[in-house]
Amino acid sequence: MTNHTLSLLVSAVLILLAGCKMDPDYTLPGGESSEAILLGDITEDFVLSTGRYHLEGTVRVRRGATLTIERGTVIGSMPGFDKYILVEQGAKIRILGTAEEPVVLCADKGYDLPGYWGGLIINGNAPICGATHRVAEVDEAERDQYYGGDDPYDDSGEIHYLIIDSPGASLTADVEHNGLTLNGVGSGTEIDHVAILSSGDDGLECFGGTVSPHTILVRGAEDDLVDLTDGYRGSISRLYGIYYSSESRERGEENLCLIEVDGNLDGRYPDAAGMTSATITDCTLEVRGKGPDYGLFVRRGGAIDLSRCEFLGSGRVGQLLRCESEEGRSTITGTYSSRLTASHPGSMVGITAQESEQITGCDLSLFDWAERYYQCTEVADQR
Repeated sequence: MTNHTLSLLVSAVLILLAGCKMDPDYTLPGGESSEAILLGDITEDFVLSTGRYHLEGTVRVRRGATLTIERGTVIGSMPGFDKYILVEQGAKIRILGTAEEPVVLCADKGYDLPGYWGGLIINGNAPICGATHRVAEVDEAERDQYYGGDDPYDDSGEIHYLIIDSPGASLTADVEHNGLTLNGVGSGTEIDHVAILSSGDDGLECFGGTVSPHTILVRGAEDDLVDLTDGYRGSISRLYGIYYSSESRERGEENLCLIEVDGNLDGRYPDAAGMTSATITDCTLEVRGKGPDYGLFVRRGGAIDLSRCEFLGSGRVGQLLRCESEEGRSTITGTYSSRLTASHPGSMVGITAQESEQITGCDLSLFDWAERYYQCTEVADQR
């Protein structure tokens, strides 16, 4: 590795982190440890060996380079909007976690801290709505970052067994990170077994693209659990979402959803082709405490097809299913079951999905590997 590959990197520092030991082979941040600093640009292929690292700023994987993160690696981030990992168009990331040794991206001073640091952002070359490509709203200093293109099969790498804890930092009310942001990411990218915990904004957001993540857990988010927009045309399977009420949701925020589907990018391209048309299969959405405004909210010409989608929990939602579009083009189809209480039935325009009590969704036991981490942080009992 050369000096320009990762500037300011791999210098030893002494960091005090809070955590605990799960088993002899996998240790969360805890005690005193010597960690390498991560900061700067990766301009050629680089392997982050199993170990513990400290994120002190933005890490950018530049076009043509691949960042590989080996199993069991823990990256603890300092607080702030500028602390994130960005994979550019034409670059790749390979996260090679396992059930026994997942890769963990977390806060350096604790757990369950929504919006503590940025998150993971991947920019791909797959189609988006209304334009060939678009500038990613990553940072005011990141105006050269684009996403979108004409390759639905674009390959940005692979992600297996990843935990993202306490992401979603905000710069302003309109510029916010999510836990995992997939911008124009193509179907050649493999994403499975990802747990996104305590995001300060959305948990998972797909801006266009055709990637089809599976076995995804979103546990707590200050905004939507999942947000699909900008012409996203993939599928999400084996999704388990857990929604908690929080103080920020009591301050008059509107249109909070378990899942939001937006046909185009914030209504900027109402006549554009390639609107969001997604499929969600084997999905469970659980509400604990006060629920959101909507269970599933589809607007601006978006379309969602549900297959074995289950709503459950003790909470109440304002409206379980809602389609909103001036042209009446938004649609919700498929099958679902619900044990949630809705405050009002709402309009059924655009909704042909059939409810059946026999439907079950995703099995939470698929995420036992992530639950071990969450319980270890000593916040599980507070939920």
